[in-house]
Amino acid sequence: MNEVPQSTCLGMKGIPSASEAACVAREIEVLRYTGGRLHFAHISAQASIDLIRQAKAQGLNVTADATPHHLVLSDSEMTPYDTSFKMNPPLRSKKDVEAIEQALLDGVIDAIATDHAPHSKLDKSKPFDHAPFGIVGLETAFSLIFEKLVLSGKMPPPKFLALITTQPAKILGIPAPIIAPGARANIAMVDPELRWTFELADSFSKSKNSPFVSKQLKGKNLITIFNGKIVYLDKNHAKKRQPQVFASSAN
Repeated sequence: MNEVPQSTCLGMKGIPSASEAACVAREIEVLRYTGGRLHFAHISAQASIDLIRQAKAQGLNVTADATPHHLVLSDSEMTPYDTSFKMNPPLRSKKDVEAIEQALLDGVIDAIATDHAPHSKLDKSKPFDHAPFGIVGLETAFSLIFEKLVLSGKMPPPKFLALITTQPAKILGIPAPIIAPGARANIAMVDPELRWTFELADSFSKSKNSPFVSKQLKGKNLITIFNGKIVYLDKNHAKKRQPQVFASSAN
């Protein structure tokens, strides 16, 4: 968990935000010396964001992503010794959460990545210090970020969609998904108004290590089409609702 007074009181090993910022600073200096491009995955600390913001302002070729859980959860919401909240980097302070949100809004953080890390119930049942890092995130990612950024009125849908589609593709150097006649369909159909609750009984993942169990969410992916084939269909809601197709600004 994050290194805070609570971690000391609980006798738990803390991971300070300074350790992340120190690594970010080091890699930026290496990039400055060697040239090239540099991507930071799963940024969680305000100090790291400040360094990336400065590097971009100086013209360095730096990109970064953040996860849904680091945007919607802080260390104050962590249940002690609950390994469903154990991830790397750990949940940070509310100030760090606010910094991530602002960095997504102003473009310092370029993309959103789930950091989907499934683990068995046996592994996650180990004592906190011995349990593996990571949570499952694919099924809740859209709803968490959509509600936090779009439904709150802070970000328009096209920009949000770019963060989870065209921007990751650009960073990876692969063709961005497009919606056009003759192109293979790679489409997600969502209901932005649907209220639903994430329950383990309805989860498609074999792993159940999520801190969002029983959380009420708004906005849901109903159908996913990949390479022209339906690979996901929410049978509980798809026939009852009218899904909407969103296209990112890159299209």
